[in-house]
This record gives sequence, C-alpha cells and structure tokens, in this order.
Amino acid sequence: ILYSGALPYNIENRTAMTAIGNILNMRYLESIREKEGGSYGVGVRGSLSKVPVSEAALMMQFDTDPEKQVRLMKVIHSEVDEIVTNGPRPDDLQKVKENMIKKYSEDLRENSWWSGTLVNFYHDKINYVEDYTAAVEALTAEKIQETLKKLTEQGNILEVVMKPAE
Repeated sequence: ILYSGALPYNIENRTAMTAIGNILNMRYLESIREKEGGSYGVGVRGSLSKVPVSEAALMMQFDTDPEKQVRLMKVIHSEVDEIVTNGPRPDDLQKVKENMIKKYSEDLRENSWWSGTLVNFYHDKINYVEDYTAAVEALTAEKIQETLKKLTEQGNILEVVMKPAE
C-alpha cells in the first residue's frame, strides 16, 4: 500500500514523514502481528523526496495468507485513519523521538551518513548536523497528524496484491 502526494521539501516535513513511518511500524506490530496474527511484520517507510518534484510517500508492505489479505489491508488503512483523526498515541511519539535521536547519534559515526548529509547540505540547503535534533524535538502529535492528513487528503493511494499461482 502506497500513499503519495505533494509536500514541501524541508527538514520539518522530512523528519515528520520518518516519524510517521516509525509510529505506524509500531502500530502494525501490535495490530497486524500481535492482534491479528496475520504477518510476522509490516515493512513501513515514510519518506520525502525532492527529485523530480517534492513528494511524500508512505509505503507499507507485508506477507500474509491470501485469505487474510483483505482484512489486513483494512487494518493498514484504519491505523492511518486513526492517526489522521486522533493523532499518534503520546507514548508512541515519545518512543519514536527517542529512537530517532539515538539513531542520529549512531549515524554520526558512519561515513555513508556523512556522504548523504553533505549532499543534502549543498543541494537542498538542509543542515542535518545542526538542525536535525531540534527538528525531532519539535515534533508534536499535532504536526504528525497534520502532515499525515495533508498526505492522505490528496487521495493518491496505490494497492498492489501479489497472489500465488493457483
């Protein structure tokens, strides 16, 4: 399942999209894996790109028994709708922010992170070294809710189902 749409490219929106992906990852672990027993896990990625146009994407993918597929896709959408309607749970948001800051401190030791960060700085005028921590700390439930709502209201939803040959 892919939600996509126009969203301005900046550190605030990029950080929010990453957080949305991480929050949904936690939600799906609870709802899809633990409650429904429908999959070992859901791969979730929230991202923001600038080329060729400024666009946000939220992608969820999972494997399941074909008989559970319709039900689980409804759960995927309902978790998105829940955040659009009520915002993320405070404990989920806090945990995600803590994990993002921890990952950032680990990333500072990686050459590949620095390579991408330099490209972002010179091409996109985004300074992750000085501004990332503040962008994460500035994330609020309202910002997450507002960003996800802007994305979903555009109505760009793609669903792909691959079924085994019969």
